[in-house]
Formats: sequence, structure tokens, C-alpha cells
Amino acid sequence: MKYYLIYMILPIYLQYLFILNITDSIDSIENIVLEKKDIIIYDLDPSETINHFKAHYFVDASVQHFTDMILEPENHVRWVHNIKSAEKINESNDTVIYTRIIIGVQSIFKKEAIVKTTVNYDNNSKTTYVVQQIDDSIIYEAKHDKLNIFTANWQIKYVSDSKTEVELIFEGEKDDYPDFIDSFLRSLFIKKLYKLAYRSKEQVNKINLAQK
Repeated sequence: MKYYLIYMILPIYLQYLFILNITDSIDSIENIVLEKKDIIIYDLDPSETINHFKAHYFVDASVQHFTDMILEPENHVRWVHNIKSAEKINESNDTVIYTRIIIGVQSIFKKEAIVKTTVNYDNNSKTTYVVQQIDDSIIYEAKHDKLNIFTANWQIKYVSDSKTEVELIFEGEKDDYPDFIDSFLRSLFIKKLYKLAYRSKEQVNKINLAQK
């Protein structure tokens, strides 16, 4: 009887350990590095080999309204203070947009890139996916050094007609710096990502107030 109970319970126990291990792994991958004013910033690469972070928050706007805000180049300048200019240079169709951005680096020099933005909508999950990434396929006369390769993946999910869940996953290359400088730049990047999320929420709130 005793061995029979062990035989019955052991598979359940092993399954529990397996699930627990997966949960612990997920928690260890998505480390919360900043949580403030209903905005959460996660570090998705604790090894710190790349810049890989996620911002999660809600906005009081429809999915379409917030998507339109992301696709407006001028908002890049509003939300990220070191973007000096953002100019739409080509729009193949409603789902593919090319934008030239110029970024000021510590007010010393500038970098630039052509960013390709693609938009897709999934009916099943009621989620709009906006992917912004550097595109080197377009030939143009650059006036500044090229920006490091990055991808910004927006997941804009329907909650209600006036509320939207936002996840912004950023992944980008890092320059090779000594550890103490790298740590400083990493903390600075986390703050910038938070400010981007906060400013986008703030802009939505201002628009809502103006419409009342």
C-alpha cells in the first residue's frame, strides 16, 4: 500500500516541480528594474550582453488612437528627448512606413538611421503589433554616424473601447565600455524607457482633457 501511494503521488510531485521550475525561470528572465506610476520596466537580459527591456502599462485610449500616435514621427521627438528630428521619408502603404531619425548623443555628436515601421493586426487576440527597426537597405546620403541596430516591438492590446494595454519590448546592440560606465548607461537607458512610457500616457491624458 505504501509503495502504491508513492507510485501514484510521484508523477504529480514531479509535474509540480516542473511547473515551479518554469515559473521561476520566467521570473528570473523578467526582472522588474523600475515600477512607478503604473508603469513597469523589466530587464529581459540579466546577463547585460545587450539592451533588452520591456515597458508595460495601460493608456486611456483606443487601440487605433494609440497606434496612430506611435506612427506619428513628431511623437518620437516628444517622447524621447534625445531624438532631435524624425521625418517620414516613405510610406509604401498603410502597414509599412520609413522614417529618418537623428539622435543627439550627450549633446556632443549626432547619429542617424532609417527606421522601418511595420503594422499588423491580429483579430483573435485583438492586438496590434508595431515593429520599428533599423533598415540598411535604403541608400541615402548620411550626414552623421549610423545609430546602433535596434528593434522596438509594440504590442497594443484591446481592453475596452477607451482602454488599451501596451507592451514595448526594446532590443538593441551595446557599445563596449568598462563595467562602471556600462552600468551607468544601462540605468540611464531604463530611465529613458520609463520616460517614453510616461510621456505617451501623459499625451493621451492631455488629449482626453482637451476633448472634454
